[in-house]
Amino acid sequence: MDNRKISWIVREGYEHLLYYGSQNNLEENAEYDCFRLLLIEQGSGTICFGDYDMKFSKHTLFCINENDSVQFKNCIDVKVKSIYFEPSFINDILNYDNIRGDKNGFSNATVQDCYLLLSFLYREDDCFKGHYEMEENVFQKVAHLFGFIERELVEKRDVYWPCRSRSYLLELLVLITRLFDSNKNTADSELNQIPENISSVIHYLNNNYKEKITLQQLATLFTTNRTTLNDQFYKVTKRSINEYLIEMRIELAATMLRDSMIPISEIIYRVGFTNNSNFWRTFKKHTLCSPSEYREKYCWIKD
Repeated sequence: MDNRKISWIVREGYEHLLYYGSQNNLEENAEYDCFRLLLIEQGSGTICFGDYDMKFSKHTLFCINENDSVQFKNCIDVKVKSIYFEPSFINDILNYDNIRGDKNGFSNATVQDCYLLLSFLYREDDCFKGHYEMEENVFQKVAHLFGFIERELVEKRDVYWPCRSRSYLLELLVLITRLFDSNKNTADSELNQIPENISSVIHYLNNNYKEKITLQQLATLFTTNRTTLNDQFYKVTKRSINEYLIEMRIELAATMLRDSMIPISEIIYRVGFTNNSNFWRTFKKHTLCSPSEYREKYCWIKD
């Protein structure tokens, strides 16, 4: 079967390598020459990776690469959201060959961009096939990001729509990468005994970093006291809850700074900081650069 090609948006000679699929039904035997994100909103069915069959139901996310030979069958009442993109949309340097090859020639920033694509590349024969079965709160976060991407691509509200749609995809990929890391870590024998409440705290932080979060709020939410919760969290992650939250926010801000040109003021809001000077001070502490210096040094789009 020949892979289908996407008709990318072209504006003034610029090809925007991100596409939102407007169809609501799952294409059971379709293959594409790009990466695909498929979010199953409802229904059930079976996905076939070669000789490997796996049943799926609602709130499942599939990360499918350009070489994956997949088929869907026995689909019942399935509703799906679809996003298509190419690696070069994340970083102009990236292509289907070098994301799978030696990264020695890449800068640290480019290597970090490659890491965002792990869910599309990493496969285990009888386990992980680029899929995530998500809890309700994670699904809602992912669905909202799908919706934001659709809105930017459809409405093109201002001159920032190309970068803003990319920034929402980046935010989505950071979240997916945290799901990947979480799944891989819990598979390691030494981390198999993560307390359920700490796992829940990690998921809560991953999905609510934009909101104001305090240790007391978390202690109340997870019915414990602040000292016990922070001590348990540190034992698992080797960092305090506040350190984990700040690192996550700075990681996402750095990703948006190097891979988009949306205003820094918007990035500050998007990653959960409410004070500009606090953000600049914290960002420089973690990266040794101010946000503007970091963008000047690493952003490939400005050239």
